[in-house]
Amino acid sequence: MLLDSIVLMRYHHTNDTIPGIETEKEDIRESKILAGLLQPVDSFFPEIADIWVGDIRNIEIAELTCMNLFQHLPYAPAKSFQWIADEREYVQTCGFLTIARLLSQKGDMTERTSDEFLDQALCAVHSDKYHVRNAAILAIRKFVAHSEANAFLVCRLTEGWAESKREIEQALYNAVKEEVENLSEQTPLIE
Repeated sequence: MLLDSIVLMRYHHTNDTIPGIETEKEDIRESKILAGLLQPVDSFFPEIADIWVGDIRNIEIAELTCMNLFQHLPYAPAKSFQWIADEREYVQTCGFLTIARLLSQKGDMTERTSDEFLDQALCAVHSDKYHVRNAAILAIRKFVAHSEANAFLVCRLTEGWAESKREIEQALYNAVKEEVENLSEQTPLIE
């Protein structure tokens, strides 16, 4: 019943109000979740995205908003790179989560974009902010999973981390190793 109401609200809103924006203003968990589901992508301008991402205060809302809204925005790649350069925890987290989702869908980046992404992500792995670290590791995993070239690049950057004294570097090394193993299972070797 609730799902039917959500679907009806999403597709039958009037032009006078935009349900996602109106719902997001409520500081209630369920309202924040619904806002990401209801917000039409075509009327969600970059300035509004910046306001929304700045208002996110927990990981659940960050993950759901990235999944239901941010990844679908036509300007999502550029906006997510702006967000990962921000110092605010959940803004950065949303940037990496959005990049991870975009990599899962499309997976391709230019060389310059890849370099910028990896530079920011490897710095974020050392962040003292738990959610930023985890989102950065997730995005790196998605990057590695996309192609052998990406896997090779990240392996080169993290090759000394297996024996690192820093636990987070070992964790990233192991995550990358796992993705490389998964990638090699999917790609048969030519004999």
